Amino acid sequence: MFKSLVKHLKTPQRPTRLCILDFSDPATFPRIQTTSDSSLGGYSTAYFDPYRPATESPLVARFHGLLNPTLPKGNPKVLQSGWAMFKTKNRIKDPKAQFKPFYIFKSQANFWWDWSPFQVLHLRVLNLTPNRKFMVNVQTDTMSRTDLYQHRLFTRPGDNETPVWENIFIDLSEFVLTNRGSVQIQYEAEFEKDRIKSVGLSLADGQHGPFDLLVDKIEVLSGYDYYQEMKQARNSNIPLLNVKDEETVPQLCESNENKNSD
Repeated sequence: MFKSLVKHLKTPQRPTRLCILDFSDPATFPRIQTTSDSSLGGYSTAYFDPYRPATESPLVARFHGLLNPTLPKGNPKVLQSGWAMFKTKNRIKDPKAQFKPFYIFKSQANFWWDWSPFQVLHLRVLNLTPNRKFMVNVQTDTMSRTDLYQHRLFTRPGDNETPVWENIFIDLSEFVLTNRGSVQIQYEAEFEKDRIKSVGLSLADGQHGPFDLLVDKIEVLSGYDYYQEMKQARNSNIPLLNVKDEETVPQLCESNENKNSD
């Protein structure tokens, strides 16, 4: 009886790993939505597809398309164009759903995850267009629908080197609050890690042309799991994918001008 009582009185252990997106599982893909400036009359394209780098390799996600910064002709209100992104779908489908500071039931909440126990965001990616500047986006459940916490996805530059799979670790405290691309004043503890609404990646570097990024997984880590992943990443110096193999490299989108921009 005493042992049973002690078992129930034990302090619950803090989690050290939470998988956000694992693209080796085909069921993950329906949770993703893409958008681009084409929704405002622009000419960029964004695609998000299941992709298998080799016959026997696990499934990954391929975020690709064509960025075109040409301003739309029929929408004079748009002063800047040339962006594409993907993100996880909102828990509540209604885009006009009102913000609520408190929820009686968890099922009513408009956010998916509580990241408060975690320290870093971990992404495993392969940038097939290394000179493109991707951004990592995290949205919390707040009153503003256009606030984003962003951080640059730093991958190896394309100096005639073969692109390889990379493990990217971003400390959650390093995300910067932005609104429509502009950095905002950020107060301490404003990043509500216990109300994470969506996660995704975007591209708006102003360069016309194709982009191509493979994503294996996205997760948050802390403690021992963070140490283990970091140790494994540092000890691994063998490319996991030879992207020069014509059979495993996806064809980039055509770099010609989008016909719609004529």
